[in-house]
Amino acid sequence: MGNGLPNPPTQWLKRISSKQQGVRTMTNKKSNEDEKKRGIKMKPKLNLDENKNKIFAVLIVALLFTAVLISICLVSVPAGYKGVVVRGIGIGHVFDEGFNFKNPLSTVELVRYNTQRVEFIGAYAADDNEGNIVVNSKDNVAIYMDFQVVFHLDPNQVSNIRIENGNFVETIVIPYCRSVPRNVCANFDALEIRGDSRSLVAAAIQQNLTALFSEKHIILEEFALQELSLPPAYEDAITAKKVAEQNVITEQYNLGAQLYIAERTIVDAQAAANVTIIDAEAKATAVGIIMEQFGITNETEASMVYLNWLYIRALTDPNSNIQYVMGDNPFILDLNTNITG
Repeated sequence: MGNGLPNPPTQWLKRISSKQQGVRTMTNKKSNEDEKKRGIKMKPKLNLDENKNKIFAVLIVALLFTAVLISICLVSVPAGYKGVVVRGIGIGHVFDEGFNFKNPLSTVELVRYNTQRVEFIGAYAADDNEGNIVVNSKDNVAIYMDFQVVFHLDPNQVSNIRIENGNFVETIVIPYCRSVPRNVCANFDALEIRGDSRSLVAAAIQQNLTALFSEKHIILEEFALQELSLPPAYEDAITAKKVAEQNVITEQYNLGAQLYIAERTIVDAQAAANVTIIDAEAKATAVGIIMEQFGITNETEASMVYLNWLYIRALTDPNSNIQYVMGDNPFILDLNTNITG
């Protein structure tokens, strides 16, 4: 070499180079082994987290599916209702109150069967009121009628009522409640409907509604007739009629009182006359007896004897209240007191 040092042998250089390569190879192997060890330790951790997420997702899906399935298959029927299958499999099947399982392909409708009421009141219809109806009387007078009906369904016929009639309130109750009162009121005059025949009209309407409802398996509990409104002219006529009736009743009472007084007067007069006649007959008989007993022919003289006899009898009667005066010095004696001496 140019620096004066001897050149190293070629074999030494090769050995040094091979040793360096061996060290590098061992270092690389160790690095690879470390990386492999790290990879073996980290990979299972990643797989476990992924499995947990998958299991959690599956559970959520299963719960949602179960909830949806239960909501589709479970039907809750409240008290006073029946569940009727109206679409799908088993149309017409009835579910009682409580929780019931149904076919998920079936549609169940809740039908109320317990006591319920429909009102026909006021001039306008509302959510809970169908409004009053107008009926024509026999004499063609328009009358506004307010009433209500109370009814319930036959629990054993709820399915038939729903399947055959749909919404039975709209298809049965309301139409019948509007037609029957019109048919009944056509047989009565306006003053009869508003007056004395009101109860007959209500009874006839209830009887007809009961028969028609029964044909549809609906039981009518009550028909309550509330208000009847006539045109003002008829209302005034009814008022005048009532006033006249009261006047007639008053006059009849007064007439009866007068007749009673007159009859009583006649009876009293007749009794007094009878007493007078009896008294006269008694006196005449007494005078006749005196004339016969004493041989008196003069009737006046016989009457004086009779009067003296009456006077003496009065004086001796302890119950007599006759008072008399004796002597020149008048004084009064009470014959009711006992006099001794």
